[in-house]
Amino acid sequence: HALEIFDWTTGWNPLFLYHLRGWRRNRRVVDRLARRIQDYQRDYPGRPVWLVGHSGGGAMSVLTAETLPEDSAVAGVILLGPALSPRYPLRPALRRTRHGIWNFHSHGDWLFLGVGTLLCGTLDGRHGPAAGFVGFRHDDATSVEHPPLVQIPYGPAMLSAFNAGGHFGYANRVFVAEHVAPIVLR
Repeated sequence: HALEIFDWTTGWNPLFLYHLRGWRRNRRVVDRLARRIQDYQRDYPGRPVWLVGHSGGGAMSVLTAETLPEDSAVAGVILLGPALSPRYPLRPALRRTRHGIWNFHSHGDWLFLGVGTLLCGTLDGRHGPAAGFVGFRHDDATSVEHPPLVQIPYGPAMLSAFNAGGHFGYANRVFVAEHVAPIVLR
């Protein structure tokens, strides 16, 4: 397995609101990442590609998956507290995965994905709690016509992996090793 970190931001943290709400810029970045995935799949046919994204990167992972042509489906998408609205239509992204989408969400992330997205909005421009706070809220993502959406709410057992339920607990290496890597390695 190989891991590549794709920084979708400008690299300058004070622009966090621009990163989150710069829709046209984000669509250009998504197109660039989708082309990169297609190039990889062409150069290394049959090797699985997983998209794993945290917060705004989770939202960008969904946008990237839905942008891919059907013949360039990824193995799956793992969302770690995504800054995407709970009613965002996942069907197009799900159709471009072989194994589905996993959404880790937590009510403990009230500051960034509760209050923060209520005031500033999610990456898709909705003001309210994000799917990383409350989970996705629609039935169309559970259809048998495409791979599943698996919702994983925060639980106390995640504390042993140094995830206290807040915004940055998902990025902890122990949490990734114990909760994210097993999904990819299945």
